[in-house]
Amino acid sequence: MKKFFLVGLMICVVGFFISCKTSRLTTTGGAVKPIRITGMSLHEHYPRHYKSHIDSIEYSSFSIDTLTMFYRCVSDTMLVGYALVPTGIDTLLQVIWVGDASFVNFKKTVTIEDVQLAENALAECVCNEEVESRFFHINKRYADYGRQYLFYYNKDGDLCVNVNCSCEKYDQLFSERYNVVLDGGDCYWNMNINLKKNRIISWYVNGKA
Repeated sequence: MKKFFLVGLMICVVGFFISCKTSRLTTTGGAVKPIRITGMSLHEHYPRHYKSHIDSIEYSSFSIDTLTMFYRCVSDTMLVGYALVPTGIDTLLQVIWVGDASFVNFKKTVTIEDVQLAENALAECVCNEEVESRFFHINKRYADYGRQYLFYYNKDGDLCVNVNCSCEKYDQLFSERYNVVLDGGDCYWNMNINLKKNRIISWYVNGKA
């Protein structure tokens, strides 16, 4: 049963990303501004209560605290999100988490400068002329979404980032696991960005059940 669930989830995720082509950043002059990241610190969490980062799959040998370090990222006025640094994860979860076929390895050390670079690029990306119509309502409350930043290198050695966004950033689980949600509409959206080449790799906004 678990195998069928995993295969279905992979097909769903890969399908989302295949439907979204890589594009250069051509903005429409939208008013979205990047959030200024002013602080970053290791977040203490208690993952022993969870069997895995996906509740419906049991990985008895996995513990999220040994897999991923969560760094709390804040601005002067609010929680922005978390930078995730995986320390040990299998190939299947790499596909689910990142969804980029060119993925090679996660960045082992993440700095506040990395997060700011990602935030600057994200603000530009959501105003891209090829995605803005889908992000119109999202952009109205852009700053309210919590982010999970996953930095990685692709096969060309370029630094990329997967930004996983949720309207429930104060939910405890958002600080303890990579957020995988099916459906939910534009409460959840995700974007892969090549930070070196300033390109959108792929993106999706969740649909509604």
